[in-house]
Amino acid sequence: MTHITDIISGKVSYAQVVEEVFAWLTRPGAKRSISDDGMCQYLNHDGNRCAIGIFLTKEECRMFEGHTASEVVRSFTGGSYKSSGPKRLLGRLQDFHDQDRYWPAGEFDLASARAEVDALLPTLDSFVSLRDVSGTGLDIEPKL
Repeated sequence: MTHITDIISGKVSYAQVVEEVFAWLTRPGAKRSISDDGMCQYLNHDGNRCAIGIFLTKEECRMFEGHTASEVVRSFTGGSYKSSGPKRLLGRLQDFHDQDRYWPAGEFDLASARAEVDALLPTLDSFVSLRDVSGTGLDIEPKL
């Protein structure tokens, strides 16, 4: 299984990351990883993982619970990245897991998600991210 550091470093393609997430979310018996009170979790008590949790160890899932994908990426990079692509991709994949509209009738809506990702993938590296003292990862001018 791919680790989040492989995504950040570019060892795996964005397309491969998307396919791993979609395979996870559409596997037989797949369901959202949520707590008893309905909050999305990287790893829940049943051992189920969300779209980002599949790229983290169990310990990392516990440590980052309650943090966004952007915050997780920032923790592995110190807030400085060559490209905002991994942060943007993982954030979008997290949305697919977390938002009810992608889970009509309790099953993942692959067609809607795939259409959105197909539009997103070509744009992921069009912005360069700089370290921002506030820790937000400021997106700036497109690369020329």
